[in-house]
Amino acid sequence: MEDERVIADRVSEFLTKKFLEYREEHGWQTSLNQFAKELGINNSTLSTWMRKERIPQGEHNYLLGERFGPEYYDIRGMPRPMPDFPLLKRIVNMAYYDLDLNEEDLEATLDFMEGLRAAREGRRQKAE
Repeated sequence: MEDERVIADRVSEFLTKKFLEYREEHGWQTSLNQFAKELGINNSTLSTWMRKERIPQGEHNYLLGERFGPEYYDIRGMPRPMPDFPLLKRIVNMAYYDLDLNEEDLEATLDFMEGLRAAREGRRQKAE
């Protein structure tokens, strides 16, 4: 795992940049307390991150990731969460709950999907 000091430096720099962007958008008189409220985070907690005393943990990572998107996970060196794909969830739920697919069925489904990808690549190459 990366050194916490390196992560703290990146988080502090990132949050400082985002705070300045927030102030530019909402007026330069905007306080850090207002920014913290907008993020749904206690002002003192945000201050400790910006002073590099601590780094966000647990639920705070989720809140910051939701607010700032993949860039936050990247600066933290954390994997990005999987996007929410409602159709994909329906497919997985159907495969798991409705069809009760076994390992062999899932392998056949994966083979089918790989065939779709190969066909798409073939069409793309012909178009070029």
